[in-house]
Amino acid sequence: MHRRVLRYGNQRIAQEFKEHSLPDAIIKAQMDHLAASEFERCLAVWEKKFGTLPENISEKARQSRFLAGRGFSGAVIQRILKGMKA
Repeated sequence: MHRRVLRYGNQRIAQEFKEHSLPDAIIKAQMDHLAASEFERCLAVWEKKFGTLPENISEKARQSRFLAGRGFSGAVIQRILKGMKA
Protein backbone atom coordinates (compact mmCIF):
# COMPACT_ATOMS: atom_id res chain seq x y z
CA MET A 1 0.00 0.00 0.00
CA HIS A 2 2.73 2.48 0.87
CA ARG A 3 4.19 2.38 -2.62
CA ARG A 4 0.80 2.74 -4.29
CA VAL A 5 -0.32 5.69 -2.17
CA LEU A 6 2.23 7.99 -3.77
CA ARG A 7 0.97 7.36 -7.31
CA TYR A 8 -2.69 6.40 -7.11
CA GLY A 9 -5.99 7.76 -5.84
CA ASN A 10 -8.35 6.27 -3.29
CA GLN A 11 -10.59 4.57 -5.85
CA ARG A 12 -7.70 2.65 -7.40
CA ILE A 13 -6.27 1.63 -4.03
CA ALA A 14 -9.68 0.44 -2.79
CA GLN A 15 -10.11 -1.63 -5.93
CA GLU A 16 -6.73 -3.29 -5.41
CA PHE A 17 -7.63 -4.06 -1.80
CA LYS A 18 -10.84 -5.73 -3.00
CA GLU A 19 -8.92 -7.75 -5.60
CA HIS A 20 -6.79 -9.15 -2.76
CA SER A 21 -9.94 -10.08 -0.81
CA LEU A 22 -9.25 -7.88 2.20
CA PRO A 23 -12.11 -7.52 4.68
CA ASP A 24 -14.37 -4.51 4.17
CA ALA A 25 -13.60 -3.18 7.65
CA ILE A 26 -9.88 -2.95 6.83
CA ILE A 27 -10.57 -1.33 3.46
CA LYS A 28 -12.86 1.26 5.05
CA ALA A 29 -10.33 2.08 7.77
CA GLN A 30 -7.55 2.58 5.24
CA MET A 31 -9.73 4.68 2.94
CA ASP A 32 -10.77 6.92 5.85
CA HIS A 33 -7.09 7.37 6.66
CA LEU A 34 -6.17 8.20 3.04
CA ALA A 35 -9.11 10.53 2.33
CA ALA A 36 -7.43 13.49 4.01
CA SER A 37 -4.38 13.34 1.76
CA GLU A 38 -5.96 12.62 -1.64
CA PHE A 39 -5.78 16.23 -2.84
CA GLU A 40 -2.09 16.55 -1.99
CA ARG A 41 -1.27 13.20 -3.60
CA CYS A 42 -3.19 14.11 -6.75
CA LEU A 43 -1.49 17.50 -6.92
CA ALA A 44 1.94 15.86 -6.64
CA VAL A 45 1.15 13.40 -9.46
CA TRP A 46 -0.28 16.20 -11.63
CA GLU A 47 2.73 18.48 -11.05
CA LYS A 48 5.17 15.71 -11.91
CA LYS A 49 3.36 14.78 -15.13
CA PHE A 50 2.05 18.15 -16.37
CA GLY A 51 2.98 21.08 -14.13
CA THR A 52 0.94 23.67 -16.04
CA LEU A 53 -2.79 24.28 -16.21
CA PRO A 54 -4.52 23.19 -19.42
CA GLU A 55 -4.87 25.91 -22.06
CA ASN A 56 -7.77 24.37 -23.98
CA ILE A 57 -10.55 21.84 -23.59
CA SER A 58 -8.71 18.95 -25.20
CA GLU A 59 -5.70 19.42 -22.90
CA LYS A 60 -8.00 19.63 -19.89
CA ALA A 61 -9.70 16.40 -20.96
CA ARG A 62 -6.32 14.69 -21.41
CA GLN A 63 -5.12 15.72 -17.96
CA SER A 64 -8.45 14.76 -16.42
CA ARG A 65 -8.40 11.31 -18.04
CA PHE A 66 -4.86 10.72 -16.82
CA LEU A 67 -5.73 11.56 -13.22
CA ALA A 68 -9.01 9.61 -13.34
CA GLY A 69 -7.10 6.60 -14.64
CA ARG A 70 -4.91 6.84 -11.58
CA GLY A 71 -8.02 6.56 -9.40
CA PHE A 72 -8.41 10.12 -8.16
CA SER A 73 -11.94 11.42 -7.56
CA GLY A 74 -13.59 13.81 -9.98
CA ALA A 75 -13.96 16.52 -7.34
CA VAL A 76 -10.24 16.50 -6.59
CA ILE A 77 -9.35 16.51 -10.30
CA GLN A 78 -11.60 19.50 -10.95
CA ARG A 79 -10.07 21.46 -8.07
CA ILE A 80 -6.59 20.90 -9.43
CA LEU A 81 -7.46 21.72 -13.04
CA LYS A 82 -9.12 24.96 -11.91
CA GLY A 83 -5.83 25.99 -10.36
CA MET A 84 -6.75 25.61 -6.71
CA LYS A 85 -3.74 24.86 -4.54
CA ALA A 86 -5.12 23.45 -1.26
